[in-house]
Amino acid sequence: MVRPSTVPFHVATLNVRRLASNDRLIELQTALRDVKVDVLVLTELRWRGIGALDLADSDYRFYHAGPADNNDTSGTGFLISSRLQQQVQGFERVSGRVSFIDIRLGRKTLRIYAVYAPSTTGNDDHDDAAYEVFLNNLAQTLLLNRSLTSSQSADYTQPASEMHQIVLGDFNAKVGMQQPYERSIGKFSYSNQNERGHMLIDFCKDLQLQVFNSFFKKLIARKWTWRSPNGRTKNEIDFVLAPHNSIFTKDVCVVASFNFYSDHHLLRATLHFNHPARKRRLQPNYCHAEPQPRGPTFLNKNIYQFAINQLRDQMPLPTASLDV
Repeated sequence: MVRPSTVPFHVATLNVRRLASNDRLIELQTALRDVKVDVLVLTELRWRGIGALDLADSDYRFYHAGPADNNDTSGTGFLISSRLQQQVQGFERVSGRVSFIDIRLGRKTLRIYAVYAPSTTGNDDHDDAAYEVFLNNLAQTLLLNRSLTSSQSADYTQPASEMHQIVLGDFNAKVGMQQPYERSIGKFSYSNQNERGHMLIDFCKDLQLQVFNSFFKKLIARKWTWRSPNGRTKNEIDFVLAPHNSIFTKDVCVVASFNFYSDHHLLRATLHFNHPARKRRLQPNYCHAEPQPRGPTFLNKNIYQFAINQLRDQMPLPTASLDV
């Protein structure tokens, strides 16, 4: 079993731009051989149906929650490392844009959400309304699942564990720079904020989430996650969201060297789970125990006087000397 307190755990997200053929899937598996990724969130999947596939000659298992037909939303999915297969507790499609997978890590359960937000169409009013509906539905999902305990998972043979949530994916929004007294984003965001970014920040405030991309200072090449077809425009629209009290997100950055055809960069988060240190029970060493100092001794005068009187009564009387 994976020991999350000692082994870094790598979760990443990538918009794969239609992973709809075996050739594209093989291309993705080949690219992953050169990077450390335990769980890869896939967006804009377009792989039909819901299920899981064991991939030949691969270190990953493919979980897909794709569209039922060409009219449905493109869907999301996951690639899960083979070392985590025994820890997968469940996989569920929430909607055409959201799915999640539960992974048991020691005494903790990590619920990872794959999110693919609506893209822009050029109609601002329609786009903003669609994005607001998307965020409202996502908020309901997160709040509902927070109220459930991990003991209600599909595997009832496992004892209850502490549940953590993390949300990754393509949010199609620009959060911009941190404003005064702003807690949901940090000092190191990329690009300017748009209306969708403002809505996403409000969403994070309401759910006490943080945009963890913005809390780690990186080079510009390791910040932007999307590039326009002509290469002139670069934005940060893929994010890693986790609660304010999260203590396990240790790094978030773009893996610029990841070689896979897409207009998005691979965004990776490094997680560490810190268990409280166990207190060692010291065993006494009787062979080499040192004498302990004794406290003050008090004398009971009555008992002492009684003992003297007893001895005096038992002593023989002195005999008189005889004159010669």
